[in-house]
Amino acid sequence: MRLEQLQYLKVTANCHSMRSASEILHVSQQNISKAICNLEEELNIQLFERTPSGVFLTADGEKVYLLACEVC
Repeated sequence: MRLEQLQYLKVTANCHSMRSASEILHVSQQNISKAICNLEEELNIQLFERTPSGVFLTADGEKVYLLACEVC
C-alpha cells in the first residue's frame, strides 16, 4: 500500500469519478484506475462499486477511506 494509492482513493471517493479525480490530481485516468485496482488486489477487497453514474465506496472501501484520511 502506497500513500499515492490512498490519495487517489480519497479524491476518487470524494468526486465519485476517476476522470474528475484525474483532472484534480493532474494524472491520467488510467493511472488512477490502475493504482486503485492494484490496491484492491493487494487488500483482496473491492473498494468501489462501479456504476454508469459514477464510483461509490463499498463498505470495505469506507473503512480504507477512513484510514486514508487519517494517514494522508
